[in-house]
Amino acid sequence: MIGDWNEDQLSGKGLLKIPAYVYVGQFVKSREEGSGITIFSNGNKFLGEYKDDKKNGPGVYVLSDGRAVVSTWQNGKLEGQGFTFSSDNKTIQKITYV
Repeated sequence: MIGDWNEDQLSGKGLLKIPAYVYVGQFVKSREEGSGITIFSNGNKFLGEYKDDKKNGPGVYVLSDGRAVVSTWQNGKLEGQGFTFSSDNKTIQKITYV
């Protein structure tokens, strides 16, 4: 972990690198919290909001093949309405998650 530290905890901007992913963004008490970008070891990426180390709020999940999901997350899971995009951005589908 690299970043701004307060009372032995990462708070503010920082970087976390572990085998599964690299996260660059905001931290509160060493937890992913606020805006951030995650690049997973399989090449997938997530750009959006986090709360308590989970995707939470608006975000974009981009698969390594270029397909993307634009939606809202709640406690790490897709929720509500969103859109999927094909890798060539020619096909757009509206989706609803419950």
